[in-house]
Amino acid sequence: MLDKALTQYLSGICMVPGQIVAPSYLLTAPVEHYHTYAHNFDTLREHVIKTLDDDIKVAVEVSPVLALILSSYKEVINDNNFKQNIEELSLIGMPLPKAIDEYFEHVMMTLSEYQYLDKKNDIRDIYVRFQTAMYLTPRETISLDHDVILVCQHLTVSDFLFLPLERVKAFVITTGHRTSHVVELAEQLNIPMVIQMHVDILSLKHPVPLSLNEQVITLI
Repeated sequence: MLDKALTQYLSGICMVPGQIVAPSYLLTAPVEHYHTYAHNFDTLREHVIKTLDDDIKVAVEVSPVLALILSSYKEVINDNNFKQNIEELSLIGMPLPKAIDEYFEHVMMTLSEYQYLDKKNDIRDIYVRFQTAMYLTPRETISLDHDVILVCQHLTVSDFLFLPLERVKAFVITTGHRTSHVVELAEQLNIPMVIQMHVDILSLKHPVPLSLNEQVITLI
């Protein structure tokens, strides 16, 4: 028999301790090798900007907030200090893909140390854009024929462009921050979101939807 005292009803953007138990679909990041990328930094950056401009046009149809957030990425991408850091790493013999990794990992570590977790998620999003450009393979839209609660370790605003948002009934993220752009976007789209939730991501299998016990936490 269900003990109603064990059930929590959550709505909006929630940050709660414990474990999530709900129907879910695991979103995982692709793992590919891009260390054979042969072009220079300027060509790579031009590619990233072009893709970003294309995504901004699509984002306008999804949410004006999403379009504005993506537009703000240009300032970071075009920052001369960014290029200078990459060039300095290249001067010591580091290949461009490795220099990109080194730069973004350092920036994200610094943001973590100073607890700028909201900004860290945007930098991660930009980093993924550079990785994708070096894969030379465009991201594909996820297609689902059923409603899901989407479970993931990281979620960026760019991910919203590739998700069937009409099928996503809620997000559960093991990381996240209340003031992040992802939270702002979920609020604007009226999609419930739980952040900083403990979920054993490695035990979940992609892309098979899984049914978990709904008696502990119900997302509404």
